[in-house]
Amino acid sequence: MSFFKKIEGLVEKLPEGYQHTRDEIIGLINPNRRHDDPEEKRQNEIRAEINAGHRFDSFAAERSENFVKWHIDRHDYMWASPR
Repeated sequence: MSFFKKIEGLVEKLPEGYQHTRDEIIGLINPNRRHDDPEEKRQNEIRAEINAGHRFDSFAAERSENFVKWHIDRHDYMWASPR
């Protein structure tokens, strides 16, 4: 019986596997394609509006009074690392 249950489980997964394979092939043929579903367009518009209100179009707002030090090309890194 377990053999037939395994076969049944595989048969149930075929449509999902077919859809995934189809999407992968389309992605290989046209890697620059966009998601043009109305729901995805709406989500992209909302995300763009939120990002436009933040510095550098980031997802996060600008914060003040933070103790952050940027170490670019290791300048002052050895001095700041023991702190």
